[in-house]
Amino acid sequence: MKDLSLWKFIQSELIKNNRVILFTVVHHEKGSPGKTGFKMAVSSEGKFSGSIGGGVMEYNLLKSCDKLFLSGKKINTAEKYFHYKGKLPGKNILSEKASGLICSGSQIIAANLFTHKDLTMVKEIRSAYRLGKNVILNLDSTGLTVRPIESSEKRRFEFTASVKGMWSYEENLSLTDTILIAGSGHVGIALRKVMSELDFRILIYDDRKTPLFKFKKFTGCRLIVDDYSHILTHLRNIKINYAVIVTTGFESDKVVLKNLINMNLKYLGLMGTKAKIKKIFNEAAEEGISKVLLEKVYAPVGLDINSNTPEEIAISIAAEIIKIRNG
Repeated sequence: MKDLSLWKFIQSELIKNNRVILFTVVHHEKGSPGKTGFKMAVSSEGKFSGSIGGGVMEYNLLKSCDKLFLSGKKINTAEKYFHYKGKLPGKNILSEKASGLICSGSQIIAANLFTHKDLTMVKEIRSAYRLGKNVILNLDSTGLTVRPIESSEKRRFEFTASVKGMWSYEENLSLTDTILIAGSGHVGIALRKVMSELDFRILIYDDRKTPLFKFKKFTGCRLIVDDYSHILTHLRNIKINYAVIVTTGFESDKVVLKNLINMNLKYLGLMGTKAKIKKIFNEAAEEGISKVLLEKVYAPVGLDINSNTPEEIAISIAAEIIKIRNG
């Protein structure tokens, strides 16, 4: 997922003893270019990762970093940026600035400065993203922390601010969507690449244990290698929202389908020709799988965009998943 790459960037810069400013969209109104949870990290070497919406607002914040680094001050602030509405609304408890954008709405952007002493915490956060740990990421007017999730916490994002300028932003990492890609052939690897740029945790499952398979790069995701018949054992403590079946064969497709079809998924997709899918469905029904459940499977997987290459198929699958998630 994209935040995993961002925290990897922050960690690598802190290891080099550079300082890093993290800009986070902690709240937004409809129409703003940046959405709650968007992040951009800028190092004292001038490198950056991520985005908070782009445009002149982001450009000006990037330019301001030089002065912020030179000041040597600890930065834990939040400011509200209004986008064009014809006129600016009334004053808020946070300082207000015109963004120079015409997309309407507004967004509150927090800025936090990290130094080498924050490295341990950053490593913990990166591990939480990578392994899907159930923790809360907290940014506020004092700095950065993580804490365990309480059972009553169901919201993905929470932002509060007081009249005294104190503010707090919390992000529930357990509510990040996770996609299971069953099969790491050409389509599976292409799909991993596409989904890594989106707000999804990625789990790849494959049954191949060959040396050639081990040389493949699976950065930014979790990889499980085992027989497909054991897949539910590995998923026992992992919350999966979306799953795509793109294994190397008919029988393995059917095994994974039969294991996943009773899970409470937002999306279950199966790749294959209509003839192959019909045969899998017929055999699965004969083996006791409900036809009602089979009708809920997205097959052939992906939006119909006349895709042929693995990359095109991956884009069609990602587009279908985004459509379902945002629908």
